[in-house]
Amino acid sequence: MNTTELIGIKDPNIITSLVFEKDIYIEVQAKLERQLYYVCRNVAFSLPIKSTLLLALT
Repeated sequence: MNTTELIGIKDPNIITSLVFEKDIYIEVQAKLERQLYYVCRNVAFSLPIKSTLLLALT
């Protein structure tokens, strides 16, 4: 299931890993993968950032 359908977030960097449907809420475990861009002496480079998100929707 794509995150746009589930929680209305239109960010392609959010990847849903687990979804639990409870009695009164939905728990979503997802990963956020983004690139950080740095400029050092006119040379740009990027580093990947990975975070784990835990959302509880009521």
